[in-house]
Amino acid sequence: MKLRDITSGIFKRRSKHWRAKRKEFLSKNPACAICGSLKKLEVHHIKPFHVFPELELVDSNLIVLCESGEHGFNCH
Repeated sequence: MKLRDITSGIFKRRSKHWRAKRKEFLSKNPACAICGSLKKLEVHHIKPFHVFPELELVDSNLIVLCESGEHGFNCH
């Protein structure tokens, strides 16, 4: 999978370990960090992956956010 850094046009590749890390992180953090929703969860990087690729798999740089709109807003 390729991600595009919109500001520089540079393509960054996800680590081959990203899918496993995402799954593990979701199992440890099964709710949205903002509203507590359990629906439509996504793991996001606090410091953007395209700027800090070295932090891609670091737990302290990850956060679970929902896209459910369950509470009238999208935490993502």
